Amino acid sequence: MSDENNKKGRTAQVWAGFGLVALLHLSWLALHGIGMLIFGGSEIIMAYIVIGISQLVYVVPLCVWFALKNRAMLQGALLAALATFLLNAACFGIVMYQFASGF
Repeated sequence: MSDENNKKGRTAQVWAGFGLVALLHLSWLALHGIGMLIFGGSEIIMAYIVIGISQLVYVVPLCVWFALKNRAMLQGALLAALATFLLNAACFGIVMYQFASGF
């Protein structure tokens, strides 16, 4: 019984790490949206294209902190960062293919 509760607790911590990175992504998007309204969209559009790289600014320190405190949340944070990076890379590839083929 104790082992089953431990496994459920670990799964909840992995999801908590995933959710925390997802919330950080949403706050990043909100800040960049506000920046687009204030400064105009042409300069900040690149930030949306490179979210897979720019997430390193806030995910790496978070992962270092989780590595010292909670390994399960570290796994969730890394999974969320990897999912974001892969989704961004796939979408970027599709866009670049469309540009190369002339729409």
